[in-house]
Amino acid sequence: MHFYNEAKRLLNGQEVKPSITNLQGLGVVYTCACVCGKDRLGFILLGQMAEQVRHMMKFPDSIVAKADNQTENTARAVFLTIIGISSLLPEPPALPYKE
Repeated sequence: MHFYNEAKRLLNGQEVKPSITNLQGLGVVYTCACVCGKDRLGFILLGQMAEQVRHMMKFPDSIVAKADNQTENTARAVFLTIIGISSLLPEPPALPYKE
């Protein structure tokens, strides 16, 4: 329970902006909430994760552009984070349509 409380405190201290670490943190807090039987909180966190995944799928280049010389590793981290979090979602978010 200590880890859950600490992670929740840190997430509440930040604006929930789309980033790799925030999305991973939400995934961990969501998993802890579900294991502890806090289904309502889990449902709220699931919505936040879905929004962040959608944003990261639409704008992955904006996150990778901030990585300087680690662009390849950051692009891979974004991809793996999206895949990992999407496996927690009941229905995977739709891929963005590129014209």
